[in-house]
Amino acid sequence: MSKKPSQNMAVHNETLIYLFPLVFRAILSLVVLIPLTTFFLDAEDFGLFALITVLVLPIQALGSSSSRWVIGGNTFKGMTEDNYRELIFNLLLFEFLVRSLIVLVYFLMGQQILALAFGEVSDLYLSFFHLALLASLLGSIWPTVSYLMIVQKKAIVYAIFLVVQLCINGLVSAIGLWHLGWGVEALFIALVSANLVSLVFELWFIKDQVRPKPSMTSVRNITGYFLRSIPGGTIEITNGLFERILISQHVSLAGLGIYSHSQQYLGIMKSATQAFSNVLTPRTLQVYSEEADARELSALLYFWFAFLCVLGIGMVFFADEFIAMLTHGKFTDAAPLLILWVFFTLSSSFGIPYAQYLIAFKRTNLLMYTQVIPSLVGIVTLWPAIVTYGYYGAAVTMLSVSLVTQFSRRWAALHSGMVAINDKMFLASLAILIIIWALDWFLKPTFSNEILFFLSASFIYLWIIGIWSRIKNYIAGHANKDSSSVS
Repeated sequence: MSKKPSQNMAVHNETLIYLFPLVFRAILSLVVLIPLTTFFLDAEDFGLFALITVLVLPIQALGSSSSRWVIGGNTFKGMTEDNYRELIFNLLLFEFLVRSLIVLVYFLMGQQILALAFGEVSDLYLSFFHLALLASLLGSIWPTVSYLMIVQKKAIVYAIFLVVQLCINGLVSAIGLWHLGWGVEALFIALVSANLVSLVFELWFIKDQVRPKPSMTSVRNITGYFLRSIPGGTIEITNGLFERILISQHVSLAGLGIYSHSQQYLGIMKSATQAFSNVLTPRTLQVYSEEADARELSALLYFWFAFLCVLGIGMVFFADEFIAMLTHGKFTDAAPLLILWVFFTLSSSFGIPYAQYLIAFKRTNLLMYTQVIPSLVGIVTLWPAIVTYGYYGAAVTMLSVSLVTQFSRRWAALHSGMVAINDKMFLASLAILIIIWALDWFLKPTFSNEILFFLSASFIYLWIIGIWSRIKNYIAGHANKDSSSVS
């Protein structure tokens, strides 16, 4: 009698657990935070918050890829437990010291940094900037700790952390805006509060997973990954900085507020992609490290692309009404951007298995090149795109960079020995969404017709890709696995 637990059931359980924070965030944002914040704050407030937070983005983003590369490249490589715990300790210490140094430099140069974005610098803006710096410092080790949870398949712990962060952020924002009469400062204070509480729990989580022993060998290993992550991270940061500064200067601060509001919905989609990636990552690293069967990964990607495409069809027809309902009619100009964010989410999801393959085989130099080169092209085209098309130009540029990045990683992975996975499904979903988007723009249907078109288009799409037989085969295949596990 085999006592091995069903891996199929484990996948289902972890998927539900990783989805819970996403569902919670979506409900909290759509039912409470977006209606509340858009009632008390206007587009210029959101633009101010977006611009200051992007100025401190280098602290949060610099080296965050290196932690994933270090953990992903060493977890399944047969290290002893003591050496692995020692590596994690040195990784956490390294990242905290690097980010602390950057925070100190930013604090000393606060006036000059804000002057680049705003021209004249007020004491109020400087205090907001200092709050953003504090939030970044408190969140220094979260990228490493969270990825460690994912690789170790500690889905419940990860979900609890995210829910606590969301609750603290939402509670402080609500109290500050509604009860205390604060303005945009409520968003900054909420960010600091959430990161502070999270840091306490992060330290509790990793206390038994590290071996407090500085090691030059580990530091040299980490430094190599860190240096390879800097070009891509720096380019990505520069892209985000230029994007928001250019929108504030060539559109308006209110225009930046509209753009950043649309990115709240992108944030929900990114969380959904992250939840999916959390389920996929440990299995992908293990499958490619051990050269095992990748059919289960292919099936998960198939259903994920189908979900995103149906979501995109919904965004094509109902984005205007959806945003108008949530924001008291203030931010409806953000509606056309939502379908672009669905395209972006599809693109990011397409690249997950190819990036994980390169990480598993420690081809992080290829990850660096496939991020740096497209991002450099994106920066060059960002200025004329925003000057000509406003924030729509920024969104299209962001999407184009993502597509080139993911296809470059696909090319690199295939030339390193990987077999392509779900390419046709991705391209079919992308093509169908573009066709439906064009038809909606051309026909401009009424709301009642939009409902009919949505149901019809979704059904036809699911029929074309054969979703019903796929579900049947997937269930039957896992039922056979479950029965064969008991003998």
